[in-house]
Amino acid sequence: MKTKHAFKYAALLLLLFTTLNSCSSDNGDGGSSGDIDYYIRYEVNGTLIEFLFNGDNHIDNAYGNFNLIDSGNNIASIAAGRHEIGNDESLLLSIRNPSEIQINTTYSNYMSATTTQPEVLLFTYLDTGGTSFGTFNEDDLTNLYPAAVANAKILFSEVTTTYMKGTFSGRFYNSNDNYIEITNGEFKVIRSDL
Repeated sequence: MKTKHAFKYAALLLLLFTTLNSCSSDNGDGGSSGDIDYYIRYEVNGTLIEFLFNGDNHIDNAYGNFNLIDSGNNIASIAAGRHEIGNDESLLLSIRNPSEIQINTTYSNYMSATTTQPEVLLFTYLDTGGTSFGTFNEDDLTNLYPAAVANAKILFSEVTTTYMKGTFSGRFYNSNDNYIEITNGEFKVIRSDL
């Protein structure tokens, strides 16, 4: 039950985040005329999902922050949302760590010689049917779902004063032990923390 409420809470926070940011239409670098400047795209069980944004016109919402300090911890988050009647959808990718989050370091929800496990990793996805899925650090994940596979990861490949770019993937679970596989995730989003 706690997990079900945590996923719903995270989804509500994501919707609030994207709604608050939807009022801004300036990307800080002048925008473009029709080209897609910012995006989050990924596949859910093989089906392509895209959140698209350009400097002149919000198609969807896609924002992020990098090494935002909160209670002595560094946070990096990516949020995307779409609000259409009967077709809401959102994604939140967030990591929290006492030390600074690094560019070109793969952060994961599992221990590995080739990845870094942050203090907290929380990824949530709300599908168009209103079902929440999520994943978090391996110990907590496998305590709730003994058969769960912890394979979520995120890499920030480029971070400027204007935007963040990188990749992500992972298996997300819901409160009924069902899961979705998110693959080929990539993002280039506006920084909202500066």
